[in-house]
Amino acid sequence: GTCRTFSEELHAQLPEKIRRIAEGTAAVYGCEATIEFETLSTVLYCDPAVTKIGLASAAKIVGEDKAVLAPRQMIAEDFCFYSKLVPSVFFNIGARWADDDKVRPLHSDQVLFDENAIEIGASVFVQTAFDLLEA
Repeated sequence: GTCRTFSEELHAQLPEKIRRIAEGTAAVYGCEATIEFETLSTVLYCDPAVTKIGLASAAKIVGEDKAVLAPRQMIAEDFCFYSKLVPSVFFNIGARWADDDKVRPLHSDQVLFDENAIEIGASVFVQTAFDLLEA
């Protein structure tokens, strides 16, 4: 399984907390538990200043009604490592089909994306880059 948090502090504590719970639960039943914990990702942090600029940039491309802050999500994303090196913002680009007959599970070999989102997403990224250079 995966462990995801919004907090770096909690993320660092997880291996010990899980080990303690597993060993305690196992001991109740006269068993032993061994935990192998591998950290493959960490908390994805979006810099507030960069996020503000990115949101304004996105609004220039898709309109203010479509450029919205998403609720915090516990996603596992390689981008988390970049966000530790430089101030960053993570965008979700809406590539889901409006037609429910075309919607497939995201992690499926049958997933379909509305490829029009590629042009929109690239435009948002370029606009954000220009706006960050001017900030």
